[in-house]
Amino acid sequence: MSTDQPELTDAPDEVPMPTPVEADAILQFIVSLANDVDGFEMGVTLFTPSGPVSGILTGIDKWFDAWEQMVKEGSTGHSFVEGLNKTLAERRSELPPQTQDTIRYVHLTGAHFISGGQMVPVSGQPGLLWRGQLTDVSGWSPVKMSLPPRD
Repeated sequence: MSTDQPELTDAPDEVPMPTPVEADAILQFIVSLANDVDGFEMGVTLFTPSGPVSGILTGIDKWFDAWEQMVKEGSTGHSFVEGLNKTLAERRSELPPQTQDTIRYVHLTGAHFISGGQMVPVSGQPGLLWRGQLTDVSGWSPVKMSLPPRD
């Protein structure tokens, strides 16, 4: 019985590796400005595999400060929360300095997801803290989107 299936020995010697995805160089530069220039923030809409997200691009330090404040406000003084913030502060101090070429994440405050013509959280409500990989951003706009509240 003959088969037209290739033999295992017919396999190529090397399997081609996928080309690594690179972050948009301009967005990476803007993220480095937000990280390095005190007070620099910018409204942006990022297009990601899970959908558009719109918010205020902010530096890593300000984002982590907002994270710590959010955790404090949402806690009831539980020792776990205090330990979480302490561990986060220690880890932040251990992070190596970032250069434009080593930045991997973009940070947003006041972020809203856009889905089916609606914003989550609802337009007019405070947004979320959002952190995503630069390589997951397929496109972006230097504008924070807003939709009128629904009646």
